[in-house]
Amino acid sequence: MGALAFINSGLYDVAAIKHDAKIVKWVLQTTKDKSARSRSKNITAPSLDDESLIRTGFHHYDQMCVGCHGAPCISPSEIGEDLNPEPPDLTEVAADTTASGLNPEVGV
Repeated sequence: MGALAFINSGLYDVAAIKHDAKIVKWVLQTTKDKSARSRSKNITAPSLDDESLIRTGFHHYDQMCVGCHGAPCISPSEIGEDLNPEPPDLTEVAADTTASGLNPEVGV
């Protein structure tokens, strides 16, 4: 009941210019990670033998992701740099990813 009262009180500042308290950041990050892992269990990665899929993926990333996440030799846009939470550098995250999803040994 206390958590519901706090949530409904409006006391917590959710402004993007203010970083969340560590516990709030942990709760949000853990919830996001567990949700993504749960929903991606049955997703099968497509075969990357099809060059058209690679081209399509590159085009989609270029159009919809580079602005926030950046790319090799491309920094995020001004908007991407000011997001809270900060979007991860996907070139770093990719090292912890397998064709079937997040690497369970990394704990993400």
